[in-house]
Amino acid sequence: MRALHASLVLGLCTYFMGCSWPVGAEHPHRLVINNAVNDNPHARPSLRSEWRQKLGLKPSFVTSQGFIGGVAVHQQHPLVALVGFDNDLLFYNRVSGNILWREKLKSSGVGSPHFDEDILYIPTGDGLLSAYHIKERKFLWKRQFSGLIRAPMSFAKRLMYVADGTNSLYALDKSNGELVWQNRQEAPKRFSLQGESQPLVHGPKVFMGYSDGRMIAFDAERGEKLWEKDLAPQVNQFEDVDADLCVIGNTLYVASAASGLYALSLKDGQVKWFYPIAGIVTMSEFEGDLIIGLQHGELGRLSVLDRSFSWRVRFGTDGAPQRIVRFPYGLALTLSRGGLYVLDAHSGELRDQFTSGSGLQGALALSEDGWLYASSLNGYLYAFSPR
Repeated sequence: MRALHASLVLGLCTYFMGCSWPVGAEHPHRLVINNAVNDNPHARPSLRSEWRQKLGLKPSFVTSQGFIGGVAVHQQHPLVALVGFDNDLLFYNRVSGNILWREKLKSSGVGSPHFDEDILYIPTGDGLLSAYHIKERKFLWKRQFSGLIRAPMSFAKRLMYVADGTNSLYALDKSNGELVWQNRQEAPKRFSLQGESQPLVHGPKVFMGYSDGRMIAFDAERGEKLWEKDLAPQVNQFEDVDADLCVIGNTLYVASAASGLYALSLKDGQVKWFYPIAGIVTMSEFEGDLIIGLQHGELGRLSVLDRSFSWRVRFGTDGAPQRIVRFPYGLALTLSRGGLYVLDAHSGELRDQFTSGSGLQGALALSEDGWLYASSLNGYLYAFSPR
């Protein structure tokens, strides 16, 4: 759903913000790596899935939202889970692809389910968050939210942290779903991308970026506000902090859609430096650098030491890059209107790609032994093995 919404606002983002790298790419339909144009990625050999499974009959978009959420991978058991088009919670053997069992839900999936030990936490399109015990095969609790939970959830020893579409952060007791503390910010009155960053748990603190451009650090247990920073004082642009947050050393890296990239002190939120790149929609850490994706289909590797790019890639018209995972032989990502790409993390070169014919949705999921899982808009679950 996040990818779909990003594609809908793509044209508005470009109009209002004029997003671009400091140096633009030369050809809109080709990869640009180190300022040299390579072959069109669509002409490259495709990555092949080890198996795929149909996720139920896709309903008409006129009569239903017709979407499924991301995939959850259990790291100790050979198990993957997701919600299919028929509102079935499906469990597969993640190596063979054989279906193991299913449970009937009242709504479609949204966001990404998550395994925490033997409990699966499932956000659905009716605003419910459910906890399901995979060994007992029963639901432990359900909690209703005012908005949809599109961003990945974060987990600590006792608590879990959930962001929903009301610009709110919730800390819940994992065992029973009871609310421990909550923070809600006023939504922007004019422009908003309506996305949510994943809450970031770091030691005794949890960090959260909001759609009003504010970055707030909380005491993870008590919810006490430790510091707050307004990263988008502009009122005539998109203010959102939608890209996921990154910590490298003692520095927190935060992207404001309106203004650019901030390096903040973990201790008190003071700005160490600022780099003006508007339109950042995804961000992750790799070997002490940042992998940054822009809403109009570009990706780059940025050194936080001198703020220089070792490579930049333009994907053309396939939409915005989504959350990035580390496949065994590169960085794997999907685009909001395209397929799956695997890039060499050190050069940006295209290593592999996969096209489902309908686009991919939901966050990619990766097992500890390197298997990668993705769901498609036409209702399939795909599994890719490391090699």
